[in-house]
Amino acid sequence: MASLELQRHNQTVLDNLELGDMLEFKRGAYSQWAVYVGNKEVVHLSGVDGPTQSGLFTSVSISGAQFDNGIIRKDAFWDVVGLNEVCKNNSKDEKLKHFKPSEIVQRALSRLGEVGYNILFNNCEHFATWCRYGKEESDQVQGLFDAVAEVGSAKL
Repeated sequence: MASLELQRHNQTVLDNLELGDMLEFKRGAYSQWAVYVGNKEVVHLSGVDGPTQSGLFTSVSISGAQFDNGIIRKDAFWDVVGLNEVCKNNSKDEKLKHFKPSEIVQRALSRLGEVGYNILFNNCEHFATWCRYGKEESDQVQGLFDAVAEVGSAKL
C-alpha cells in the first residue's frame, strides 16, 4: 500500500473506532495488538524500547518464565501504527461474549505499568483479548503451534 493510501486507510480506521475495539497493527511476520481507549490512544503490551521497536523474538522464553522486557502502556494511536497498516479486529465477537466498552477500557487501564512478556503465554494479543473477552488467547501463537504439529506429524 502506498504511503498516502496507507495513511488514509489508517485514518479511516481511527475515525471509525469505538471504545474497547481491538486493533491489529500489521508488522509483517507478526501483528501488534492493542485496545482502543478513546482520545486517539491505545493500551497495549509493548517492548520496553517503545511501541514500534520491539521485534518478534526479542523476549522469547522457552521455560515459560516472565522477563522484564515488556510493559503494558498507553500510547498515541499514531505512535503505535508507525508506517504499518492497522485494522479493527473484533473477529472473536462471533464466538466469545465481550464486555461492555467502558469495562473493556477499565480492564485495559487497570493493568497500565504491568511488566512481563512471554511470546507464547503473555503477549500483546493475549492482553488485548483478556481486556475484551476475559480470556487470554493468541491466534498467532495457536497458528505457530498448529504449524509445528503439522510438521511433526508429517515426519511420522
